[in-house]
Amino acid sequence: LLDKKYLFSVSSKVLDGRIFLTGKVDDPEEKLKLTKMAWETDGVRSVRNDIKIKENFNFKQSAKDLLITSQL
Repeated sequence: LLDKKYLFSVSSKVLDGRIFLTGKVDDPEEKLKLTKMAWETDGVRSVRNDIKIKENFNFKQSAKDLLITSQL
């Protein structure tokens, strides 16, 4: 509720006091912020954070990855 940009990029599930976070964010600080917010929720027993950091698209690196994959 604090930031609407996470509405579609991050999802959460709660089961018996355990929070599971998944999705993608722009930088590690955002990931840490979301984890902290989850822990501050009343009744939380554990938080599992599977949020990934978005990577900038790099055509050169993608071409190298494709070359390596084709060689395998």
